[in-house]
Amino acid sequence: MDFGGDMRLLAELDVSALSALAAAIGDAEWARERWRQETFKTHAHTEVVPLVYDEDFRHEDPTRREAWPRFEAALEPVLDAVRAGLGEGYFLRVILTRLAPRASIPRHADGGLSLPFAHRVHAPLLTSDEVRFTVGETRRALRVGELWEINNLRPHSVVNAGDAPRVHLILDYVTPDLARRRAASLLARDILSG
Repeated sequence: MDFGGDMRLLAELDVSALSALAAAIGDAEWARERWRQETFKTHAHTEVVPLVYDEDFRHEDPTRREAWPRFEAALEPVLDAVRAGLGEGYFLRVILTRLAPRASIPRHADGGLSLPFAHRVHAPLLTSDEVRFTVGETRRALRVGELWEINNLRPHSVVNAGDAPRVHLILDYVTPDLARRRAASLLARDILSG
């Protein structure tokens, strides 16, 4: 969502319980879901554990996935902080994503009929000073416990120059205003194509 800046800090909180759960995920579970990496080549060096996710990128009625119950209690402080920072809404996607050591996500901007109409929030869970996140002209190391909204419509990229994987919790959050803007955009598209 375009909010006029590159990135903004929403909150700082204790995510130690969530970080511990993420650290305990085994390689087999990380490797199980391949759709996102195979569909979006920019994410070829990432692995995902979906908590709330639909491959059709629907914008309502999101699906809680198999791993959700294991993470639900530890997620609550993060979910509450997003709600406090952004207001009323719902979580459309919630995923854990792991970027391999010495790997990167190339510069890209998100598009489609869903991502431009959701707040994209990153919560670093396992990271180091050797991981750099760039959005627009802003480049920084995101710290564990920080909750960042990124402007995913601006070009963004990640470089993990370290020897350990980087794990972020990524949340897509839809407010009533964004849902209305998406509906208007779809209506305009249908009128122009019809």
